[in-house]
Order: sequence, then C-alpha cells, then structure tokens
Amino acid sequence: MENGRSTLLEFLTQEYGSYTCKLCGKSNPREDRAVSHIRKHLNHRPFKCEGRCGNPECADRFYCKPYLQAHVKTRRKDSCIQFGQVLIPAAFPNAFDLPSAYQVPSESYSPALSR
Repeated sequence: MENGRSTLLEFLTQEYGSYTCKLCGKSNPREDRAVSHIRKHLNHRPFKCEGRCGNPECADRFYCKPYLQAHVKTRRKDSCIQFGQVLIPAAFPNAFDLPSAYQVPSESYSPALSR
C-alpha cells in the first residue's frame, strides 16, 4: 500500500462498491479518486515534480500521479522552443540523435511562428 494511503482511507467509508468522504459526503466508485479527493481536503500533495518537467528548479507538487504526469508532459513540450530558440534536451546532446518530435524543419522555422 502506498505510503500514507491507509491513513487517508480513514476519511472514507466504503459501501456497495463506492467510497464516501466523511468530510463532505461526496462519493466515488474508484478508491484512487476518492483518496485524491481526501488529499485535496487536507492539501496533501505527495507527488513532486523535482525538475522532471525540464525546469530544474520546479518544486510543484500534485494530489495524484496523473496530474504530475500531465504537468511534465505539457511543460516538456513547451520548453522545447522558447524565446525563438530551439533548446535541445540534455538527454540528447547530439542534435542528430533527437527524436522527430524535437526536430524543427530548418526551412520552415520562424521564431515568430513558434510562439
């Protein structure tokens, strides 16, 4: 069981395949979403970015793992082209090794169009 999860389950009642919040009465058929709901009440954000989004100083925290994954995915995409410059991720120091998703066609690249 996830660290701290059993404590959060104390805030839920389970009846007929549904989890109900003892604080507000909201119910959810999925345990993971009900636990995420309790985390919102308690402002408990155990999922840390720690720079996975491409910003080494990012200290954002999230209620559930899918929120963290969405943050990383959108920030990584946005950090590829900034301020009219193509930034090469550290994982691909050789520009020839870049996956096609990171490559910008040189003949059609215009800093004004990338914003």
